Amino acid sequence: SISVDGLNSGVISEASSTGRGGNITINAGQSVSLNNNASISASSTGTVADAGNAGSISINSAGNFESNGGRVSTTATQAQGGDINITAGQDIRLSNNASVSASSTGAGNAGNITAIAGDDFIMQNSSITTQATQASGGNIKIGAADQIVIQNSLVSASVMGGSGSGGNISIDPNAVILQNSRILAQAVLGNGGNISIITPFFLADQASVISASSQFGLSGTVTIQSPLSNLSGSLGTLSSKP
Repeated sequence: SISVDGLNSGVISEASSTGRGGNITINAGQSVSLNNNASISASSTGTVADAGNAGSISINSAGNFESNGGRVSTTATQAQGGDINITAGQDIRLSNNASVSASSTGAGNAGNITAIAGDDFIMQNSSITTQATQASGGNIKIGAADQIVIQNSLVSASVMGGSGSGGNISIDPNAVILQNSRILAQAVLGNGGNISIITPFFLADQASVISASSQFGLSGTVTIQSPLSNLSGSLGTLSSKP
């Protein structure tokens, strides 16, 4: 098992001039936990035109991956943002303002984020984002063998400025439950990204938003393939033994 805990704790790879940021790979036979503002980050912060791409992050856990207020991030100020891949044999759980982010503030696209859980993917008061200010947003893929539950959280593959297009978002479990959450693939001048949700059961409350819009470009598409879905219902608390 691997545990990273505390504000000043982290696994960090950084290039601050023209070099490419190094990659980070974490393999655990049991579990990986990231708590209390601890971070795993790979960045390229050079300001020159030929600054290198940010490194990638790969986290592989045979058990759970849990982040309670922790941060996993890749950042590039001039070049391509690094990719983030998280796989867990059991659950992926993000809570208490945990974040997974891949960003680019320069000419390169934001990196892609992939999170695949062997059982459940649970996200509460947290965020998964790819963001670019000049280029295109990275893609986000979330998968789980059982259910994906997103509560009071944000999943966004958006562009904050420039002519880049929003990234694509794909979600593919046995059940998707959204409560007071947003799934966005938005752009300003470029086109909105595409959002695809494929699941046997889909439930979203009225406070949740799924949008692939563009302020000045073409809006993307939102595709929800589910034989059982409820877009206007509410979530109730079940008894201890339903």
